[in-house]
Amino acid sequence: MSENHNIEYKSSWRDDWLKWICGFANAQGGVIYIGVDDDGNVLGLDNPHRLLEDIPNKIVSVLGIAPAVRMAGSSHGTFIEIDVDPQAFPISCKGLYYMRVGATNQLLKGAALDTFLLRRQGQSWDSAPAPDLSLDDLDKGAMDRFVDGARRRGRIPDEATFEGPGELIAHLKLMRDGYLTNAAALLFTRDPEAFVPGSSVKVGFFEGPEILYQDVVGGPVIEQVDKTIDLLYAKYLRAKISYDGIYRVERFAFPRPAVREAVVNAVAHKHYASGAPVQIRVYDDRLIVGNACVLPQGWTIESLLGLHASEPHNPKVANAFFLAGLVEGWGRGIQKIFTECKLDGIEPPEYGLAGGSLLVTFSAPASRVVRTGRDPAALGATSDDGPCDRLSWGSESDNISDNGSASDNNSDNRSDNTSGKVHEDLDKRLERLIRADSGITQLSMARQLGVARSTVALALRQLQDDGRLRRIGSRRSGEWLIDEGESGRG
Repeated sequence: MSENHNIEYKSSWRDDWLKWICGFANAQGGVIYIGVDDDGNVLGLDNPHRLLEDIPNKIVSVLGIAPAVRMAGSSHGTFIEIDVDPQAFPISCKGLYYMRVGATNQLLKGAALDTFLLRRQGQSWDSAPAPDLSLDDLDKGAMDRFVDGARRRGRIPDEATFEGPGELIAHLKLMRDGYLTNAAALLFTRDPEAFVPGSSVKVGFFEGPEILYQDVVGGPVIEQVDKTIDLLYAKYLRAKISYDGIYRVERFAFPRPAVREAVVNAVAHKHYASGAPVQIRVYDDRLIVGNACVLPQGWTIESLLGLHASEPHNPKVANAFFLAGLVEGWGRGIQKIFTECKLDGIEPPEYGLAGGSLLVTFSAPASRVVRTGRDPAALGATSDDGPCDRLSWGSESDNISDNGSASDNNSDNRSDNTSGKVHEDLDKRLERLIRADSGITQLSMARQLGVARSTVALALRQLQDDGRLRRIGSRRSGEWLIDEGESGRG
Protein backbone atom coordinates (compact mmCIF):
# COMPACT_ATOMS: atom_id res chain seq x y z
CA MET A 1 0.00 0.00 0.00
CA SER A 2 1.40 3.39 -0.96
CA GLU A 3 1.58 6.43 1.31
CA ASN A 4 -1.62 8.47 1.59
CA HIS A 5 -3.42 10.83 3.95
CA ASN A 6 -3.22 8.38 6.85
CA ILE A 7 -0.20 6.18 6.10
CA GLU A 8 3.49 7.18 6.28
CA TYR A 9 6.56 4.96 5.83
CA LYS A 10 9.98 5.65 7.39
CA SER A 11 13.00 3.39 6.92
CA SER A 12 14.43 4.24 10.37
CA TRP A 13 13.59 6.34 13.41
CA ARG A 14 14.55 10.01 13.70
CA ASP A 15 13.27 12.46 16.29
CA ASP A 16 12.18 14.65 13.36
CA TRP A 17 9.31 12.21 12.81
CA LEU A 18 7.62 13.73 15.86
CA LYS A 19 6.45 16.46 13.45
CA TRP A 20 4.69 13.79 11.37
CA ILE A 21 3.00 12.37 14.46
CA CYS A 22 1.90 15.92 15.33
CA GLY A 23 0.50 16.31 11.81
CA PHE A 24 -1.55 13.12 12.06
CA ALA A 25 -2.86 14.13 15.50
CA ASN A 26 -4.05 17.50 14.16
CA ALA A 27 -5.71 15.92 11.11
CA GLN A 28 -7.63 12.68 10.82
CA GLY A 29 -5.11 10.43 12.51
CA GLY A 30 -2.96 7.81 10.82
CA VAL A 31 -0.23 5.23 11.13
CA ILE A 32 3.55 5.67 10.78
CA TYR A 33 5.53 2.53 10.01
CA ILE A 34 9.17 2.60 11.12
CA GLY A 35 11.45 0.16 9.29
CA VAL A 36 9.52 0.27 5.99
CA ASP A 37 10.66 2.01 2.79
CA ASP A 38 8.61 4.43 0.66
CA ASP A 39 7.26 1.58 -1.47
CA GLY A 40 5.94 -0.32 1.54
CA ASN A 41 8.71 -2.92 1.62
CA VAL A 42 9.79 -4.06 5.10
CA LEU A 43 13.48 -3.35 5.72
CA GLY A 44 13.61 -4.35 9.38
CA LEU A 45 15.17 -2.60 12.39
CA ASP A 46 18.39 -3.29 14.28
CA ASN A 47 17.10 -2.22 17.72
CA PRO A 48 13.30 -2.59 17.77
CA HIS A 49 13.02 -3.33 21.48
CA ARG A 50 14.86 -0.18 22.49
CA LEU A 51 12.80 1.92 20.06
CA LEU A 52 9.63 0.39 21.48
CA GLU A 53 10.59 2.00 24.79
CA ASP A 54 12.14 5.27 23.55
CA ILE A 55 9.52 6.35 21.00
CA PRO A 56 6.49 6.45 23.37
CA ASN A 57 8.51 8.42 25.95
CA LYS A 58 9.58 11.00 23.36
CA ILE A 59 6.04 11.37 22.01
CA VAL A 60 4.59 11.97 25.49
CA SER A 61 7.42 14.34 26.44
CA VAL A 62 7.26 16.52 23.28
CA LEU A 63 3.62 16.22 22.11
CA GLY A 64 1.75 15.32 25.27
CA ILE A 65 -0.19 12.46 23.66
CA ALA A 66 0.12 8.69 23.95
CA PRO A 67 -0.54 6.88 20.67
CA ALA A 68 -0.39 3.11 20.42
CA VAL A 69 3.15 1.96 19.60
CA ARG A 70 3.46 -1.69 18.57
CA MET A 71 6.17 -4.00 17.28
CA ALA A 72 5.30 -6.19 14.33
CA GLY A 73 7.22 -8.47 12.03
CA SER A 74 7.30 -10.30 8.75
CA SER A 75 9.67 -12.66 7.01
CA HIS A 76 11.73 -9.63 5.99
CA GLY A 77 12.26 -8.24 9.48
CA THR A 78 10.77 -6.36 12.41
CA PHE A 79 9.10 -2.96 12.17
CA ILE A 80 7.18 -0.60 14.47
CA GLU A 81 3.69 0.82 14.04
CA ILE A 82 2.76 4.15 15.61
CA ASP A 83 -1.03 4.44 15.50
CA VAL A 84 -2.05 8.09 16.03
CA ASP A 85 -5.64 9.05 16.86
CA PRO A 86 -7.05 12.44 15.81
CA GLN A 87 -7.06 14.89 18.71
CA ALA A 88 -9.88 17.26 19.65
CA PHE A 89 -7.45 19.94 20.85
CA PRO A 90 -4.46 21.48 19.04
CA ILE A 91 -1.17 19.60 19.28
CA SER A 92 2.13 21.45 18.90
CA CYS A 93 5.62 20.13 18.34
CA LYS A 94 8.12 22.41 20.08
CA GLY A 95 5.79 25.38 19.65
CA LEU A 96 4.91 24.69 15.99
CA TYR A 97 1.71 23.20 14.59
CA TYR A 98 1.66 20.65 11.78
CA MET A 99 -1.17 19.12 9.79
CA ARG A 100 -1.32 16.06 7.55
CA VAL A 101 -2.65 17.11 4.12
CA GLY A 102 -2.81 14.36 1.52
CA ALA A 103 0.51 12.51 1.72
CA THR A 104 2.39 15.57 3.00
CA ASN A 105 3.04 17.10 6.41
CA GLN A 106 2.37 20.84 6.39
CA LEU A 107 3.59 23.47 8.85
CA LEU A 108 0.63 25.69 9.76
CA LYS A 109 1.27 29.42 9.89
CA GLY A 110 -0.46 32.71 9.25
CA ALA A 111 -4.11 32.51 8.21
CA ALA A 112 -4.14 28.71 8.12
CA LEU A 113 -2.91 28.54 11.72
CA ASP A 114 -5.45 31.12 12.90
CA THR A 115 -8.27 29.17 11.27
CA PHE A 116 -7.04 25.87 12.72
CA LEU A 117 -6.86 27.22 16.27
CA LEU A 118 -10.29 28.86 16.02
CA ARG A 119 -11.87 25.66 14.72
CA ARG A 120 -10.37 23.60 17.54
CA GLN A 121 -12.05 25.98 19.97
CA GLY A 122 -15.37 25.46 18.21
CA GLN A 123 -15.21 28.92 16.69
CA SER A 124 -14.77 30.53 13.29
CA TRP A 125 -13.39 33.86 12.15
CA ASP A 126 -16.80 35.18 11.14
CA SER A 127 -18.20 34.43 14.62
CA ALA A 128 -15.47 36.43 16.36
CA PRO A 129 -16.54 39.71 18.04
CA ALA A 130 -16.14 43.01 16.18
CA PRO A 131 -15.82 45.50 19.10
CA ASP A 132 -15.94 48.62 16.89
CA LEU A 133 -19.26 47.62 15.32
CA SER A 134 -22.60 48.78 16.72
CA LEU A 135 -26.25 48.39 15.71
CA ASP A 136 -26.15 51.97 14.40
CA ASP A 137 -23.62 50.86 11.78
CA LEU A 138 -26.03 48.33 10.25
CA ASP A 139 -27.91 49.11 7.04
CA LYS A 140 -31.62 48.67 7.75
CA GLY A 141 -32.38 48.60 4.04
CA ALA A 142 -30.00 45.67 3.49
CA MET A 143 -31.56 43.81 6.42
CA ASP A 144 -35.09 44.40 5.14
CA ARG A 145 -34.10 43.18 1.66
CA PHE A 146 -32.53 40.08 3.21
CA VAL A 147 -35.68 39.26 5.21
CA ASP A 148 -37.95 39.84 2.20
CA GLY A 149 -35.81 37.53 0.04
CA ALA A 150 -35.66 34.83 2.71
CA ARG A 151 -39.45 34.94 3.09
CA ARG A 152 -40.00 34.66 -0.65
CA ARG A 153 -37.87 31.53 -0.66
CA GLY A 154 -39.69 30.06 2.31
CA ARG A 155 -36.62 30.04 4.54
CA ILE A 156 -37.98 32.52 7.07
CA PRO A 157 -41.66 32.00 8.03
CA ASP A 158 -44.07 34.71 6.91
CA GLU A 159 -45.29 35.12 10.48
CA ALA A 160 -41.77 35.82 11.80
CA THR A 161 -41.41 39.51 12.63
CA PHE A 162 -38.29 41.41 13.63
CA GLU A 163 -38.78 44.62 15.58
CA GLY A 164 -35.58 46.40 14.71
CA PRO A 165 -32.09 45.21 13.72
CA GLY A 166 -31.37 43.70 17.13
CA GLU A 167 -34.01 40.99 16.78
CA LEU A 168 -32.78 39.88 13.36
CA ILE A 169 -29.20 39.84 14.64
CA ALA A 170 -30.31 37.66 17.54
CA HIS A 171 -32.24 35.36 15.20
CA LEU A 172 -29.13 34.88 13.03
CA LYS A 173 -26.91 34.48 16.12
CA LEU A 174 -24.61 37.29 15.06
CA MET A 175 -23.79 38.44 18.62
CA ARG A 176 -21.03 37.08 20.82
CA ASP A 177 -19.96 38.18 24.29
CA GLY A 178 -22.18 41.23 23.95
CA TYR A 179 -20.61 42.34 20.65
CA LEU A 180 -21.72 42.12 17.05
CA THR A 181 -19.58 39.69 15.05
CA ASN A 182 -17.46 39.91 11.93
CA ALA A 183 -20.29 38.18 10.06
CA ALA A 184 -22.67 41.03 10.96
CA ALA A 185 -20.16 43.54 9.57
CA LEU A 186 -19.87 41.61 6.32
CA LEU A 187 -23.55 40.93 5.82
CA PHE A 188 -25.32 44.09 6.87
CA THR A 189 -23.10 47.17 6.89
CA ARG A 190 -23.24 49.61 3.99
CA ASP A 191 -19.43 49.60 3.77
CA PRO A 192 -17.95 46.34 5.14
CA GLU A 193 -14.48 47.56 4.06
CA ALA A 194 -14.56 49.97 7.02
CA PHE A 195 -14.57 46.98 9.37
CA VAL A 196 -13.09 44.14 7.28
CA PRO A 197 -10.49 45.26 4.72
CA GLY A 198 -10.76 43.38 1.43
CA SER A 199 -14.47 42.58 1.76
CA SER A 200 -15.24 43.46 -1.85
CA VAL A 201 -15.11 41.94 -5.32
CA LYS A 202 -12.58 43.31 -7.81
CA VAL A 203 -13.21 42.68 -11.50
CA GLY A 204 -10.62 43.39 -14.18
CA PHE A 205 -10.38 42.95 -17.94
CA PHE A 206 -7.00 41.71 -19.13
CA GLU A 207 -5.19 41.49 -22.43
CA GLY A 208 -2.31 39.13 -21.74
CA PRO A 209 -0.58 40.32 -18.54
CA GLU A 210 -1.90 43.88 -18.90
CA ILE A 211 -5.01 45.07 -17.08
CA LEU A 212 -7.09 47.37 -19.27
CA TYR A 213 -9.91 48.40 -16.94
CA GLN A 214 -11.50 47.37 -13.68
CA ASP A 215 -14.37 47.82 -11.24
CA VAL A 216 -14.83 47.19 -7.53
CA VAL A 217 -18.14 45.86 -6.19
CA GLY A 218 -18.76 46.80 -2.56
CA GLY A 219 -21.66 46.98 -0.15
CA PRO A 220 -23.08 44.15 1.99
CA VAL A 221 -21.46 40.90 0.84
CA ILE A 222 -24.84 39.19 0.62
CA GLU A 223 -25.72 41.63 -2.19
CA GLN A 224 -22.34 41.52 -3.93
CA VAL A 225 -23.06 38.33 -5.86
CA ASP A 226 -25.94 39.64 -7.96
CA LYS A 227 -24.22 43.01 -8.44
CA THR A 228 -21.10 41.22 -9.69
CA ILE A 229 -22.97 38.96 -12.09
CA ASP A 230 -24.93 41.89 -13.51
CA LEU A 231 -21.67 43.80 -13.97
CA LEU A 232 -19.92 40.87 -15.66
CA TYR A 233 -22.69 40.21 -18.16
CA ALA A 234 -23.40 43.89 -18.83
CA LYS A 235 -19.85 45.17 -19.22
CA TYR A 236 -17.17 42.49 -19.28
CA LEU A 237 -18.49 39.47 -21.16
CA ARG A 238 -19.39 39.66 -24.85
CA ALA A 239 -22.07 37.47 -26.37
CA LYS A 240 -21.75 35.82 -29.76
CA ILE A 241 -24.62 37.16 -31.88
CA SER A 242 -26.63 35.02 -34.30
CA TYR A 243 -30.15 35.09 -35.68
CA ASP A 244 -32.93 32.53 -35.60
CA GLY A 245 -35.06 33.85 -38.42
CA ILE A 246 -35.85 37.41 -37.42
CA TYR A 247 -34.96 36.82 -33.76
CA ARG A 248 -31.62 37.91 -32.39
CA VAL A 249 -29.85 35.23 -30.31
CA GLU A 250 -27.08 36.09 -27.83
CA ARG A 251 -24.87 33.30 -26.49
CA PHE A 252 -22.23 34.04 -23.91
CA ALA A 253 -19.03 32.05 -23.63
CA PHE A 254 -19.86 30.89 -20.10
CA PRO A 255 -23.26 29.87 -18.69
CA ARG A 256 -24.53 32.48 -16.26
CA PRO A 257 -25.71 29.97 -13.58
CA ALA A 258 -22.24 28.37 -13.46
CA VAL A 259 -20.41 31.69 -13.17
CA ARG A 260 -22.89 32.84 -10.54
CA GLU A 261 -22.28 29.71 -8.46
CA ALA A 262 -18.52 30.25 -8.68
CA VAL A 263 -18.93 33.84 -7.48
CA VAL A 264 -21.28 32.74 -4.68
CA ASN A 265 -18.70 30.23 -3.47
CA ALA A 266 -15.89 32.78 -3.66
CA VAL A 267 -17.80 35.42 -1.66
CA ALA A 268 -19.32 33.05 0.91
CA HIS A 269 -16.23 30.93 1.62
CA LYS A 270 -13.44 33.49 1.22
CA HIS A 271 -10.86 33.75 3.99
CA TYR A 272 -11.72 37.32 4.96
CA ALA A 273 -8.89 37.59 7.49
CA SER A 274 -6.50 37.66 4.52
CA GLY A 275 -7.51 41.24 3.64
CA ALA A 276 -7.60 40.37 -0.07
CA PRO A 277 -10.75 40.94 -2.14
CA VAL A 278 -12.35 38.31 -4.35
CA GLN A 279 -10.67 38.84 -7.72
CA ILE A 280 -12.19 38.07 -11.10
CA ARG A 281 -9.98 38.25 -14.20
CA VAL A 282 -11.74 38.43 -17.53
CA TYR A 283 -9.94 37.69 -20.81
CA ASP A 284 -11.32 37.31 -24.32
CA ASP A 285 -11.16 33.52 -23.99
CA ARG A 286 -11.34 32.75 -20.27
CA LEU A 287 -12.61 33.93 -16.90
CA ILE A 288 -10.84 33.30 -13.59
CA VAL A 289 -12.52 33.62 -10.18
CA GLY A 290 -10.05 33.73 -7.30
CA ASN A 291 -10.49 34.02 -3.54
CA ALA A 292 -8.21 33.67 -0.52
CA CYS A 293 -8.84 30.15 0.68
CA VAL A 294 -8.25 27.84 3.62
CA LEU A 295 -9.54 24.38 2.74
CA PRO A 296 -11.28 22.34 5.44
CA GLN A 297 -8.96 20.27 7.59
CA GLY A 298 -7.26 17.51 5.64
CA TRP A 299 -8.88 18.47 2.32
CA THR A 300 -7.16 18.67 -1.04
CA ILE A 301 -8.41 19.93 -4.41
CA GLU A 302 -9.47 16.35 -5.13
CA SER A 303 -11.56 16.33 -1.93
CA LEU A 304 -13.16 19.61 -2.96
CA LEU A 305 -14.13 18.28 -6.39
CA GLY A 306 -15.46 14.98 -5.06
CA LEU A 307 -18.61 14.16 -3.13
CA HIS A 308 -18.42 15.89 0.25
CA ALA A 309 -20.52 17.35 3.02
CA SER A 310 -20.82 21.11 3.37
CA GLU A 311 -18.04 22.49 5.62
CA PRO A 312 -18.24 26.25 5.18
CA HIS A 313 -15.23 28.35 6.12
CA ASN A 314 -17.60 31.08 7.35
CA PRO A 315 -20.56 29.26 8.95
CA LYS A 316 -22.47 32.39 9.95
CA VAL A 317 -22.10 33.98 6.52
CA ALA A 318 -23.01 30.67 4.86
CA ASN A 319 -26.16 30.39 6.97
CA ALA A 320 -27.29 33.85 5.86
CA PHE A 321 -26.53 32.93 2.24
CA PHE A 322 -28.64 29.80 2.70
CA LEU A 323 -31.58 31.75 4.10
CA ALA A 324 -31.30 34.22 1.22
CA GLY A 325 -31.45 31.33 -1.26
CA LEU A 326 -27.90 31.82 -2.55
CA VAL A 327 -26.64 28.38 -1.45
CA GLU A 328 -28.25 25.02 -0.69
CA GLY A 329 -26.06 23.93 2.20
CA TRP A 330 -25.36 20.45 0.82
CA GLY A 331 -21.85 20.90 -0.56
CA ARG A 332 -23.16 20.59 -4.14
CA GLY A 333 -21.98 23.95 -5.49
CA ILE A 334 -19.13 22.62 -7.61
CA GLN A 335 -21.26 19.80 -8.98
CA LYS A 336 -23.86 22.39 -10.00
CA ILE A 337 -21.16 24.32 -11.86
CA PHE A 338 -20.07 21.18 -13.73
CA THR A 339 -23.68 20.30 -14.58
CA GLU A 340 -24.44 23.79 -15.93
CA CYS A 341 -21.29 23.74 -18.07
CA LYS A 342 -22.22 20.32 -19.48
CA LEU A 343 -25.73 21.51 -20.30
CA ASP A 344 -24.29 24.58 -22.03
CA GLY A 345 -21.86 22.49 -24.07
CA ILE A 346 -18.57 23.72 -22.61
CA GLU A 347 -15.84 22.04 -20.58
CA PRO A 348 -16.09 22.36 -16.79
CA PRO A 349 -13.74 24.86 -15.16
CA GLU A 350 -10.36 23.92 -13.78
CA TYR A 351 -9.68 24.25 -10.05
CA GLY A 352 -6.27 25.01 -8.58
CA LEU A 353 -4.44 26.64 -5.69
CA ALA A 354 -1.94 29.48 -6.16
CA GLY A 355 -0.43 31.70 -3.51
CA GLY A 356 -3.10 30.91 -0.93
CA SER A 357 -5.96 31.50 -3.39
CA LEU A 358 -8.42 29.05 -4.89
CA LEU A 359 -8.69 29.71 -8.63
CA VAL A 360 -11.63 28.62 -10.79
CA THR A 361 -10.81 28.97 -14.50
CA PHE A 362 -13.54 28.88 -17.14
CA SER A 363 -12.27 28.46 -20.72
CA ALA A 364 -14.38 29.56 -23.68
CA PRO A 365 -14.87 27.33 -26.73
CA ALA A 366 -13.17 28.86 -29.78
CA SER A 367 -16.56 29.18 -31.49
CA ARG A 368 -17.78 31.57 -28.76
CA VAL A 369 -14.72 33.79 -28.34
CA VAL A 370 -15.42 37.43 -29.18
CA ARG A 371 -12.20 39.40 -29.66
CA THR A 372 -12.70 42.88 -28.25
CA GLY A 373 -9.46 44.49 -29.44
CA ARG A 374 -8.00 47.53 -27.70
CA ASP A 375 -10.46 50.26 -28.72
CA PRO A 376 -11.65 51.86 -25.44
CA ALA A 377 -15.27 51.97 -26.63
CA ALA A 378 -15.26 48.26 -27.43
CA LEU A 379 -13.45 47.48 -24.21
CA GLY A 380 -15.95 49.37 -22.11
CA ALA A 381 -13.30 51.64 -20.55
CA THR A 382 -14.60 54.60 -18.60
CA SER A 383 -12.92 57.77 -17.47
CA ASP A 384 -14.50 57.53 -14.02
CA ASP A 385 -13.22 54.06 -13.21
CA GLY A 386 -10.08 55.63 -11.68
CA PRO A 387 -6.57 54.25 -11.94
CA CYS A 388 -6.22 50.49 -12.20
CA ASP A 389 -4.19 48.93 -9.42
CA ARG A 390 -2.86 45.39 -9.33
CA LEU A 391 -5.01 42.32 -9.29
CA SER A 392 -2.54 39.75 -8.08
CA TRP A 393 -2.28 36.05 -7.52
CA GLY A 394 0.55 33.80 -8.65
CA SER A 395 3.50 35.02 -10.73
CA GLU A 396 1.41 36.91 -13.30
CA SER A 397 0.94 39.80 -10.90
CA ASP A 398 4.48 41.05 -11.40
CA ASN A 399 3.70 41.97 -15.00
CA ILE A 400 0.37 43.71 -14.53
CA SER A 401 0.32 47.32 -15.68
CA ASP A 402 -0.59 50.01 -13.16
CA ASN A 403 -1.83 52.30 -15.91
CA GLY A 404 -5.52 53.04 -16.32
CA SER A 405 -7.18 52.40 -19.64
CA ALA A 406 -7.24 55.16 -22.25
CA SER A 407 -10.22 57.50 -22.17
CA ASP A 408 -11.95 59.22 -25.06
CA ASN A 409 -13.70 62.49 -24.36
CA ASN A 410 -15.14 62.71 -27.87
CA SER A 411 -17.72 59.98 -27.60
CA ASP A 412 -20.38 62.21 -29.12
CA ASN A 413 -18.37 62.26 -32.35
CA ARG A 414 -17.97 58.50 -32.49
CA SER A 415 -19.72 56.70 -35.32
CA ASP A 416 -23.03 55.46 -33.99
CA ASN A 417 -23.45 51.76 -34.68
CA THR A 418 -27.22 52.08 -34.47
CA SER A 419 -27.44 54.06 -37.76
CA GLY A 420 -29.54 56.86 -36.23
CA LYS A 421 -31.99 54.74 -34.27
CA VAL A 422 -31.90 53.09 -30.88
CA HIS A 423 -31.26 49.33 -31.19
CA GLU A 424 -34.23 47.23 -30.09
CA ASP A 425 -32.39 45.80 -27.07
CA LEU A 426 -30.48 48.94 -26.03
CA ASP A 427 -32.93 49.64 -23.21
CA LYS A 428 -32.29 46.20 -21.70
CA ARG A 429 -28.54 46.71 -21.89
CA LEU A 430 -28.88 50.10 -20.22
CA GLU A 431 -30.97 48.56 -17.45
CA ARG A 432 -28.23 45.95 -16.83
CA LEU A 433 -25.64 48.70 -16.48
CA ILE A 434 -27.84 50.69 -14.10
CA ARG A 435 -28.55 47.64 -11.97
CA ALA A 436 -24.80 47.13 -11.64
CA ASP A 437 -24.14 50.81 -10.81
CA SER A 438 -27.07 53.15 -10.12
CA GLY A 439 -24.74 56.15 -10.17
CA ILE A 440 -23.32 55.45 -13.63
CA THR A 441 -22.90 58.42 -15.99
CA GLN A 442 -24.20 58.73 -19.54
CA LEU A 443 -20.62 58.95 -20.78
CA SER A 444 -19.77 55.66 -19.07
CA MET A 445 -22.82 53.98 -20.58
CA ALA A 446 -21.91 55.21 -24.05
CA ARG A 447 -18.36 53.91 -23.81
CA GLN A 448 -19.34 50.55 -22.37
CA LEU A 449 -21.98 49.95 -25.03
CA GLY A 450 -19.92 51.35 -27.92
CA VAL A 451 -22.54 53.92 -28.97
CA ALA A 452 -22.70 57.71 -29.00
CA ARG A 453 -23.60 59.61 -25.85
CA SER A 454 -26.51 61.24 -27.68
CA THR A 455 -27.92 57.76 -28.38
CA VAL A 456 -27.74 56.90 -24.67
CA ALA A 457 -29.37 60.20 -23.73
CA LEU A 458 -32.21 59.57 -26.19
CA ALA A 459 -32.79 56.04 -24.87
CA LEU A 460 -32.74 57.19 -21.23
CA ARG A 461 -35.21 59.96 -22.00
CA GLN A 462 -37.52 57.43 -23.65
CA LEU A 463 -37.29 55.10 -20.64
CA GLN A 464 -38.14 58.01 -18.34
CA ASP A 465 -41.07 59.04 -20.54
CA ASP A 466 -42.34 55.45 -20.44
CA GLY A 467 -42.21 55.47 -16.63
CA ARG A 468 -39.60 52.70 -16.53
CA LEU A 469 -36.76 54.85 -15.18
CA ARG A 470 -36.41 57.75 -12.76
CA ARG A 471 -33.56 60.12 -11.97
CA ILE A 472 -33.08 60.97 -8.27
CA GLY A 473 -30.80 63.76 -7.08
CA SER A 474 -28.59 66.14 -9.00
CA ARG A 475 -27.04 65.62 -12.40
CA ARG A 476 -23.59 65.24 -10.86
CA SER A 477 -24.28 63.19 -7.72
CA GLY A 478 -27.69 61.66 -8.37
CA GLU A 479 -28.60 58.09 -9.31
CA TRP A 480 -30.93 56.13 -11.54
CA LEU A 481 -33.87 54.14 -10.19
CA ILE A 482 -35.51 51.42 -12.28
CA ASP A 483 -39.26 50.98 -11.83
CA GLU A 484 -39.36 47.22 -11.26
CA GLY A 485 -43.07 47.16 -12.00
CA GLU A 486 -42.46 48.36 -15.52
CA SER A 487 -39.00 47.16 -16.48
CA GLY A 488 -40.02 43.59 -17.02
CA ARG A 489 -42.95 44.37 -19.31
CA GLY A 490 -43.12 43.98 -23.04
